[in-house]
Amino acid sequence: MENKSISIQCDEVTKNIMEELQDEMVTSLTKVSKDVSGEILEKLKPIEKRINDLREDISDENEEALEKLDDLNKSINKMTSSIENVLEECLNNVMTKEDNILNNKLKELSKENESIKGKLEENNKYIMNLNTRIDDLEKIIQSNFFDHKMLFIEKLNKISEQIDEKNMLIQIVNKLEGEHSEKLSNLQEEVEYLNQSFFSKIFKKK
Repeated sequence: MENKSISIQCDEVTKNIMEELQDEMVTSLTKVSKDVSGEILEKLKPIEKRINDLREDISDENEEALEKLDDLNKSINKMTSSIENVLEECLNNVMTKEDNILNNKLKELSKENESIKGKLEENNKYIMNLNTRIDDLEKIIQSNFFDHKMLFIEKLNKISEQIDEKNMLIQIVNKLEGEHSEKLSNLQEEVEYLNQSFFSKIFKKK
């Protein structure tokens, strides 16, 4: 290090700092994405269990009701798979672009963040629509199973209660999004500072 010019030494230090920041951003995005997807998947599990319990109580002769329940299960499975695939794709896109400079990486991370937000909003709407579909299923069950009407209504109401937790889920998503956006903003400021020349930083301090 003693034989190197000050300029070369500064470049090496800056490069090391930028690499550390890049690693930190990827780690942060991975954690936030996994936390968000985990919250959503945990909310879906009770709904899926309620639907499966209800299916066991329905006679095989009621094909229409069984078909509706199967459609709901398929929708939930499709949503779960979609969440996992979208997050995995976004993370892979970020981690395969390691050769880009840090400023471009920050811009790309911001776009990926918006993409994740959009997909999560779509999934939240999907969960809300389940409530309407279950209401329709309730009408079918009532028309075919008068003797078990109260039992089915009770089970469907429990499913509706699970779906009503969507507001809490949306709040969690918005909170994580705000924290992630704030971190990206702070990293952008650090990058702008690191991109200044070594002598510019010295003169500004003076």
